[in-house]
Amino acid sequence: MLQFNVTNRNYLLTGFRQNETPSTSETVLAFQALIFINHNKLFLFTMMLHTHLAFAFLISILALKFLSPANQLLFTFILLIGAAFPDIDHPKSRLGQMAWPISLFFEHRGFFHSFFGIAIFTFLLYFVSGSTLYSIAFLLGYASHIFADALNYKGIMPFHPLLKVKLKGFMKTGTFYEHAVFFVLVAVNIFLLLVF
Repeated sequence: MLQFNVTNRNYLLTGFRQNETPSTSETVLAFQALIFINHNKLFLFTMMLHTHLAFAFLISILALKFLSPANQLLFTFILLIGAAFPDIDHPKSRLGQMAWPISLFFEHRGFFHSFFGIAIFTFLLYFVSGSTLYSIAFLLGYASHIFADALNYKGIMPFHPLLKVKLKGFMKTGTFYEHAVFFVLVAVNIFLLLVF
């Protein structure tokens, strides 16, 4: 089985330590769906993208239940895009690498991680698409990212660029606590999918 290395500790592809087995095959598939393999090397997304996506997917499950969009797959896809979008200001993120000039003009966790960023980009999507429902999907994904980053010890500046007051928590990126949160989110997502 493929392995990767995080802080000099070996993990299996499923994210479990060696000699540990996941409780269900769904857990393995869910985790593998949130990782990126390139040139036979495994990279954890750098809170981390897979954590953002797992949290956003939880939001999407609940949103689908109450909003009942006609195209559930598209709704979920747009919500996940919204969850990944704020890190376009980070030069090392996947999205930031594709739009690298943005990181030259915007600081990470600045404007793109603010309430103004959420409002402006959600409005732009609504202006282009004319769809209230899909704009809500993007808004929910975007907001889930901002909320999760507010739990990080580096925090966010919700009123940037007017105020640079930070809203921050205690969690550090890539630590045991974030990995624990990720696996809890995956487990909850699987449970909700089975229930709903």
